[in-house]
Parts: sequence; structure tokens; C-alpha cells
Amino acid sequence: MFFVDRGPAPDALAEIEKEEREKWLAYFQGRRKSPPNGRWTENAVRDILIAAFQENCGYCGRHTTVAKAGEVDHFKPKCLDKQNKQLVLTYRWTNYVWSCHACNKRKLDFYEEQAHILDPCCQKDTASLVWNDRGGYRLREKYKNDPRWLKRFENTGEKTLINDPAIMHDRKFLYDQIETFCLQMKHDAKFAKTSPKNSARFEKTLEQLRALTKNHFKLLTKYCLEQDPKTPVTAEDLGIGNP
Repeated sequence: MFFVDRGPAPDALAEIEKEEREKWLAYFQGRRKSPPNGRWTENAVRDILIAAFQENCGYCGRHTTVAKAGEVDHFKPKCLDKQNKQLVLTYRWTNYVWSCHACNKRKLDFYEEQAHILDPCCQKDTASLVWNDRGGYRLREKYKNDPRWLKRFENTGEKTLINDPAIMHDRKFLYDQIETFCLQMKHDAKFAKTSPKNSARFEKTLEQLRALTKNHFKLLTKYCLEQDPKTPVTAEDLGIGNP
């Protein structure tokens, strides 16, 4: 799970909320039997969220075309609005996470006030995690003795696919590939001016690295590059810079 800055709310969202407010309040207050259409799915909202998350699920990190589907998840479920009979979370931009269908389905309406799952749009939450050598995540040492953080981490593991074995395997494989490519590119870039062969090999490796970002963990790729400032290629070079 890597930190994602959603950026400012799209202008269209405020207008949508204004148009839908009375319908949702009628549903939450029992004056309407079925909920209105969820217009947070409209492209004017979705496209900006997708770009912020680099098309990756905020929880497990998979590129959502590989995960077959992507969805706008309400980090705090909108059922809390129904419970409180008010419209607060349903159209709140800072409550939206781009999620794969599998993570969203597993999470559903889960909410635990004192130990909710970790938020990919909260720097403190994402900083509490450490990447392990198996392609998964664990809590940093300073959080391990805090029952609340332990429970939050446990809930995140249960309610998302953050440490699903198959996804961990894919992450580890990709991480190793990126590391190998970057090492090769460092060598080739160093001698590119004196050797046309190295220059050509650098470009070939760069194309291989670009291919990885098309249907894989873009946020992981960006993370790997940012960990090594000496890497002769940036996330922007791969088309995965800040949206």
C-alpha cells in the first residue's frame, strides 16, 4: 500500500451532490424504498480518481485492468450515512478510494471506528507499513506494541487483499524485475557515451520497463524508482508520474 494524494475534488462532484442530496436523504430517512443511482461512478469523478491511483487498487496495488474491474470504494461505508440519516460520506471526495472489485467486495460495509482499515490516502497509515522480502507488508516495529495499530493492520489483512499470497508473489516478481532492469540501466547509462552498444541496450531495457507499467503495479514501480535517486529513469519517463 503506497500513499496516494487524490488532489482536489473534481468540480462535477459538488454539482452531483447538490442534484442528488434530496434523493439520498429520502432513502436514508426511510421516505424512499431503494437508493438512487450512485453517481460517483460518472467519468467526471472516476477518471480523476483513477489517474490519482495510477489505475492501481489502493489496497492490494493491482492494476485494475488485470484485476478485471475497478470501482470507486467508500473508505468509510455510506451505510454510516444511512445509520445517521444524513449525507456526509456518500459524496465526500476524501472518502473515495480506487479499488479492484475483489478488495471492494471483501471490504463491503465493514467499519470499525477505533480500528478501521489502513487508508492509502493517509501518509501516517501508509508510513506504518514496511515492505517485506516476500512481496507483502508488515507493521513497522514502533507500531507493533500498539493494540490499535495491530488491530487496524489485522483488519486490513482480513478485509482487503493487501497480503494475499498470489498478489504477494506477483509483487515480489515485479520488484525483482524492476531492480534488475534498474541495475542494468545504471551500468549502461554510465558508459552510454562511449559505447553505442550500451546506449542501445539502455533504450531496450527502458522499453522493457515501460512495458511492465502497462498492466502491472504502477504504484510499486514508482515506489521502486523513488527509493533510488541514482536510477537514470524517472516515473515520468515511464508515463506514471503525478497525474
